[in-house]
Amino acid sequence: MAILKPFEQSKTLTRYGAVVDCIFFDLKSSFIGLETVLKEHTLPSGAPKFKIKREPVYKVPINLASTPGFRHHELSFDPLEWLTVTDPSVEELVALLEKWEGALVTGPAGTGKTWTLRKAIKLLKSRLKEKGVEVKNLNCAVRHAAARLIDGKTIAHLLNKYRMQGGPKNAKNCIFLIDEASEIPLCMWTELAQWYLLGVRFVIIGDFDGQFLPMFDRWGPALRQKDIQTSLFFHSLCEGTRVNFTQYRRGDASAKPLFDFYTGLYPRLKFEDQDAVVKVSLEEAQQFFGRCETMPDTMLCLSHKKRMLLNHAANLQISRQLEMEGVETRLVPKTSSRMEGVTMAPQDFKIWKGMELLGCIRQSNSKTVINGVWYVVVGWDERYVHLNVHERYRKQPGDDTDDENEADEEEDVEEDPAEGEIPAELKLTFDNVSKWLRPMHALCYGSIQGCTMADKRILLLDTQRPQFTLRHLIVGVSRATHQDKVHVADAGYERDLMRCARMYCEEPLQGGRDTFKYEDAEFERDDSQDLALYFNDPADVHTVPAVGLQHSEAPPVDIDAEIDAFFSGAVEDEVDSDGDAMM
Repeated sequence: MAILKPFEQSKTLTRYGAVVDCIFFDLKSSFIGLETVLKEHTLPSGAPKFKIKREPVYKVPINLASTPGFRHHELSFDPLEWLTVTDPSVEELVALLEKWEGALVTGPAGTGKTWTLRKAIKLLKSRLKEKGVEVKNLNCAVRHAAARLIDGKTIAHLLNKYRMQGGPKNAKNCIFLIDEASEIPLCMWTELAQWYLLGVRFVIIGDFDGQFLPMFDRWGPALRQKDIQTSLFFHSLCEGTRVNFTQYRRGDASAKPLFDFYTGLYPRLKFEDQDAVVKVSLEEAQQFFGRCETMPDTMLCLSHKKRMLLNHAANLQISRQLEMEGVETRLVPKTSSRMEGVTMAPQDFKIWKGMELLGCIRQSNSKTVINGVWYVVVGWDERYVHLNVHERYRKQPGDDTDDENEADEEEDVEEDPAEGEIPAELKLTFDNVSKWLRPMHALCYGSIQGCTMADKRILLLDTQRPQFTLRHLIVGVSRATHQDKVHVADAGYERDLMRCARMYCEEPLQGGRDTFKYEDAEFERDDSQDLALYFNDPADVHTVPAVGLQHSEAPPVDIDAEIDAFFSGAVEDEVDSDGDAMM
């Protein structure tokens, strides 16, 4: 700004940064001289164009206690030039980050983005330390579970911790590693942008092209007009440096056809007629992956009601089979505590050694349960259930976030109970297990983004519902580690599966009380209060009609024999006089 240049040249004023409508500076002398100059600049109405406002240091986007940064956003309408590097080695990545001090790292699921970046940052810190430069890195993500996978914190925790002091100490020597960036809402990006002005280096990792959109955000229409990855904002935040990963690294070479299939769906997200795209893509997926001939390990659905019904049916069947084989099980009765406002509600279920459970709690707490983290049952006694946190969420040797090593600042920052180290072993009462943990036989699509479901057989359901989008298909199939482990239900398969589930849904677990009354019309109705659409853009909803089902009483059958027949492909549809399937 030309008005300030004489003051800067005389070293009576130091400019620290600029945002949309203001400039932050430190004036070494009286404001009188500057105020006199500003009064000469008025609007046509005679009102002053500018005014000076004193601000406390924590509101200024610069840490005055450290070396001043000189970053600011320059508005430009010229086409942006990105330095783009594809599939670099770790050594090449280290050199890139050292030179450009930031990067936007993109690529489909399974390309090793996070693992490679964490390794590169460790090596970068080591090399800079040899040169006498101490660099710290803060790993973070939106969700607790995603943050734990990179030994990090939630973004909200870090923003709250450093907000009152204006940002991290020695910001120019701080690397901010953000994973699952496609989930971050716009309001959170605006606060992170202030850290850029401090001098923080941003390494942003995400799959904006194929994963779910941010929770409770409304920038879907804007994203269809201009991709946020190519925006001026991201160009500044990442120093105009983009790293693309395209090679499959999650599984072995035999899983490459799975990778080729779901990456082939990415370009279709740009097509206008998403109704036709979803229909064609589902037909191709059903043909490519084939029919699920055995009981799936995890079923994915949109509705919480359907999730609970399928969990009940699968838990009842599996526990019954295990008991016949002599394996000990134990009922976890539904908690008697009131759980108002919880869509992922508790239910009766049986546990056995080795069973995996999903954390679901109002207030995550590292000493008890953290939302989205997996836990494994190792045993129980009369009062407690003993669990281990799943190995994928445990702190690994060499984990590299520096936040826990930094002493808290003088400001009284409230401790976040969710951010402590997770104990390897956990002991919970049966009531707390019911309140805070859920069976994982069936999950909603919004619960699995960022999860690798290694060696699990996955079945995608609700593919005919209007809320099912191409992103649901991509997210669902990309969780698997091999194409033989994933299946996509068609209308007929799902109809037969729900018929089998209905055989169990009105039968409680032994000693339990929970039953589920299956009503076809209820499950086909679009209920926005029940659908787990947290990551879905409402504008993406397509118009494929739901399959109409008719309910009729079925004659008594051998349930277990019927289930076995279904997964072996021996079930034949009953038809009425008009040739329609009878349920």
